[in-house]
Amino acid sequence: MRRAAFFALVLALATPARAQEVPAGQKRNGFTLETHIGTQVVNLTGVGNVGLIQGGVFAGYKIDRFIFGLGFDLARVATSMSQPGGDTSQADTVFEFVPGVRVAIVRSKDQRVELFGEFDLGLGTTVHEQSPTPANQPSRTNFNLSYQIGPGIRFWAHPQFAIGALVGVRGDYAYEKDSSTILGTTTTTSTSSTTTGIFAALQLLGVF
Repeated sequence: MRRAAFFALVLALATPARAQEVPAGQKRNGFTLETHIGTQVVNLTGVGNVGLIQGGVFAGYKIDRFIFGLGFDLARVATSMSQPGGDTSQADTVFEFVPGVRVAIVRSKDQRVELFGEFDLGLGTTVHEQSPTPANQPSRTNFNLSYQIGPGIRFWAHPQFAIGALVGVRGDYAYEKDSSTILGTTTTTSTSSTTTGIFAALQLLGVF
């Protein structure tokens, strides 16, 4: 009888201690959905669009410190001009599919605040729009490749919801080929550009 009472007391004391060792600051595993919005704040090389707002969504899976997934990003630049011959406008819309990974590097004891690293690799295209449409509009093929890497800070306001901020380096490579035919003669021109800069972004993350 005394032994049973002793073991019951030991079990009662050990259970709270074990519960305290597992912080409940964030859900450990689960499906993740992230929305983000960011901008390039400084150009280091090349001619880029400082101040261009780019946003998107990122869906994946969280395994403790790691989040793997695939994102979709969208950015749009539009210009217009008024002149005696009529108004003209031009717009470029960038679509990218972005596989990426986020890794929690350092966490607070309660796991509600963490320093994380992010790496994304984007692949996509640019859609050009022009009004009025030129009479001899060329056939256009383009290709975009980008990456962004940097550290961020994330705060878990709820075990399934976090707010994050990220600053890092972003690189963009764009290739474009235009083919036009005038009087039976086809002319092909190609251009490429590379831009590297500093970007900043805000993120909202949910784990389900």
